[in-house]
Amino acid sequence: MRRLFAALGLYLLLLPLWWYSLPWLTGFSAWCANLMYHFFDSQVSLYAVGRAINFTVTAAADSDFSGQKYDTAVQMNTFTYGLPMVMALIVVTGAAPWRARLRALLIGIAVMSLLSVPVVMLWAKLASLEMEEKIAQATFASGGDRSSFLFYALHGYAFSQPVLAVLIWLGMILLGLFKARVKENIAVAPIARNAPCWCGSGRKYKRCCGRSA
Repeated sequence: MRRLFAALGLYLLLLPLWWYSLPWLTGFSAWCANLMYHFFDSQVSLYAVGRAINFTVTAAADSDFSGQKYDTAVQMNTFTYGLPMVMALIVVTGAAPWRARLRALLIGIAVMSLLSVPVVMLWAKLASLEMEEKIAQATFASGGDRSSFLFYALHGYAFSQPVLAVLIWLGMILLGLFKARVKENIAVAPIARNAPCWCGSGRKYKRCCGRSA
């Protein structure tokens, strides 16, 4: 229980650090997601503005709505508040050397940061689907519910941040990331020059394998 309360207290202390570093994390996620998503859909562009990512969807040129744009945005704090939770759990993990904790801390930060990239790409897909449904409704066609499913799935991911943080922490424990890496030093006793050679030739060591020594 003490470690649990310690993790909770440390989490509250790490929140300001996470909040002030969020613009950099947002910029990294937006840049990576925009770079990769353009391979799938060039009509969607996204860019970071502070702690939010804006999405702009442009209607295809071959449609009746050519040039029309649809804008939406997402606040990155919604999907990344699990990051300080992972950091707090790693720091309070007992019986772990500081080097192992530092290694696990860096891995935890990297994992949570990289997980934000596919989330941003899914939100870009959501914006694209919403644009398609608006066009379908404007042309008196029946709009689908694909965007609604993706919307609830992404918000489910947002609400599951505490569970995700605990799962990442437990995965690090199972992988042994909190254990110190022990270097095995095997001491080799020197061989006397007049001793029988270890290769079994029957000669003295100085006349056989130790000739070049």
